[in-house]
Amino acid sequence: MRVKELVCLIEAPAITAELESTFLKTYHREGGLALGMAPCGEGKLVWYLQYDPERFDLSGTTAAEKQAFVANLVGDWPHPIPTLLEHTDWSGGHVWYTTDLNPLPRFFDRNVVLLGDAAHAFLTFTSQGVNSALQDALALNRALASCDTVAEAISTGFGHFEHERREVVTDYLAAGRYLVERFLAPNMFEGTFDLPLVK
Repeated sequence: MRVKELVCLIEAPAITAELESTFLKTYHREGGLALGMAPCGEGKLVWYLQYDPERFDLSGTTAAEKQAFVANLVGDWPHPIPTLLEHTDWSGGHVWYTTDLNPLPRFFDRNVVLLGDAAHAFLTFTSQGVNSALQDALALNRALASCDTVAEAISTGFGHFEHERREVVTDYLAAGRYLVERFLAPNMFEGTFDLPLVK
């Protein structure tokens, strides 16, 4: 996948108090660059910079190189981004390519069932990784609740679980890929797009 992310976890009680439970994401109008942040409890906040490495790329891996790279791209963006950057320990930031996984032919084999990213990894743009793993667990619980034996769970319950989840996860996968296209070239798209949300 073409998008990279630099992800950091910081102590920022003032920013988290201001955001409360709000997820905030700021995009560059020409695409290929965005910064998102979300409080995660006890004054901590996770933030990430998504970027198109064909337009902007981090040439080194030291803390100073990460700090200079981010400051150059978004250091003058609106509040609270400059404050966020001041509170960042750059030695803890991690860079990786975003990726997803085409749905497996089956989510189970004999007595093994895969849930969450093991069965259907989504791009981070969907914000559905943890939520879908939880929905998988609930769907599997429902599918197994009506089974009286282990043999019935394997022969019937696992199939019911997969049937319930396959269409949903296929839609999330497609949504993530569409969101990446919009991220890279926002001017090519008209109108709005509904993001998948936690149910």
